[in-house]
Amino acid sequence: MKHEEYTKSPGLDQWSPEVWAMLVQPRPWRKLKQGDIEIETHPAALEYCLREGVVGLGWNVGEFEKDFETFDEYLEALDGKFRSPTTFGRVKPGDLVWLAAKTTKPLEGPDKTHVAKFAQDFLYLALVVGPWEYRQTPLGWVVDIVAVAPSLIKYVGLIEGGELRARVELSEKDRELVHQLWEGYLTKRGTVSPIYKLGHDFTDLSKRVWAQLVKGANPAFREVPPIPPVETLDPML
Repeated sequence: MKHEEYTKSPGLDQWSPEVWAMLVQPRPWRKLKQGDIEIETHPAALEYCLREGVVGLGWNVGEFEKDFETFDEYLEALDGKFRSPTTFGRVKPGDLVWLAAKTTKPLEGPDKTHVAKFAQDFLYLALVVGPWEYRQTPLGWVVDIVAVAPSLIKYVGLIEGGELRARVELSEKDRELVHQLWEGYLTKRGTVSPIYKLGHDFTDLSKRVWAQLVKGANPAFREVPPIPPVETLDPML
């Protein structure tokens, strides 16, 4: 099927995903027992999502291999401490999630100096392919991401000055919608937000972008999207 035919197929018209925005930027609260050293997990968190094929945010309950039968049981274990997990439980297979991690949050070293940060802002689009899961693994604990939804993630493009240098064809109206997404939704760390205010036009844009990214083919689930380049700021590294 040709690219143009795929983006205009009846199946695409009938697809009604809910569209979300997620900024992967866990809080820098990890501390080592010796020396009270804080570890910023932000760059590793995005790489974890890309390599594992998941979208997700923190909210661990402090217990490995915990098996929750229902999402409500998981929320009860959190004891109402967070609001975002309740929202995240509504993300379902077939939904689309715009995913980003920004250059503005650097990795910090033991002396609070900046060790490393992403050198560029990358924007991704994910198709959710499975329901919510609780994955409390050692690696998930380190990056503070344990509530996840399995997803197929594709790289959309580079953000410069709030503007998208995309791998797909976009009209001026499309670019303005992406700019509103970037400035209005991908701003608060540790949140997942349904994109309502941008209306049906943004849902249609998200579907068309996804169609262009996969080009009507059967994409490989283990394909790892490109990870933003990292600037090393510590002369000892």
